[in-house]
Amino acid sequence: MKCSFALFLWPLALFVGCCSNGGGYSISGTAPDGADKVVLSQLIGKNPVAIDTVDVNKNDASFTLSGNIKSPSMTYISVCGEDHPFTQVFLTNEKINVEHQPGTSDFVVTGGTENELYYSLADNYGKREEVFASDTDALYSFMDSVITCNPSSHAVSYFLFRRMYHSLSVDQLDSLSKKFTPEVQSGSYLTILSELIKQTRLTQPGNKYLDFSSKTQDGSCMTLSSLMDGKSWILLDFWASWCPYCRQESPMLVELYSKYNDKGLQILSVSLDSDYKKWVEAINHDNLQWHHVSDLDMWECKSARMYGISGIPGNILISPNGVIVARNLHDSNLEKILSEKITE
Repeated sequence: MKCSFALFLWPLALFVGCCSNGGGYSISGTAPDGADKVVLSQLIGKNPVAIDTVDVNKNDASFTLSGNIKSPSMTYISVCGEDHPFTQVFLTNEKINVEHQPGTSDFVVTGGTENELYYSLADNYGKREEVFASDTDALYSFMDSVITCNPSSHAVSYFLFRRMYHSLSVDQLDSLSKKFTPEVQSGSYLTILSELIKQTRLTQPGNKYLDFSSKTQDGSCMTLSSLMDGKSWILLDFWASWCPYCRQESPMLVELYSKYNDKGLQILSVSLDSDYKKWVEAINHDNLQWHHVSDLDMWECKSARMYGISGIPGNILISPNGVIVARNLHDSNLEKILSEKITE
């Protein structure tokens, strides 16, 4: 297949040579104003884990992170003490530069073969995102071209896992994941994607719900099946206090719960938090007066894995007879289906 974009014409051998460099990585850059320390976190499994912390030079806000990474991996750079990273780097054992743009919250990240590929892919995808949103065949062809020209790229496998899961069907995702080299297929990102595909197939609309148990705010165990009374519609809601998009949805959920609770709507919110205090504070602050549970284990949350949840907010609507009706309904789509189903 002919490669569609210039960035995909780079020689594939280059990935192997650069990513196996025994010299290790070096990330140099400038941090946001007022930062004392910066933290480098690596995405291990589904959760970021801190692997290095360095002081920021007080004179010019510069910093340097160095070490050795076993295989190419998505990493995040954040200010020590803050929840959210200020930039991300697809890290290989190469030199990478991260420069803060004064007076803004923007950063320019350059260097690293896989890193450059990741950012170029994200940029090309972003330019056509509106087209892809309404044409999944075009999106599939785009990703097929990318992978065909970069079958040994861990960065592309990450992009498929992280950015395409909600945009392509499970059959399309499965087909694309098999186009990578065996080494990349056995890597962490496609291993996780394979698990998500399997669980998503088990929890597609038309299938029976899968039961699970988790702990409520007071530490007691609660099962999903405890809400299945043969009369209630259950909205299984996956969220977290640290997720801005989830918090933006809170007022809508409050309104829908108030409108449909007396007509049979129950909500069970499953939090992907790790901090108990922040979880409970968010429930109270957003006035979420329904059922809540959490493993306090972020992306290792058992029920999220069971239902093939790769991004939040996410939800599953379950009928009174225990059959899954829909997945990932948001905004007017959620209101529309609730108005149709609960008044039937």
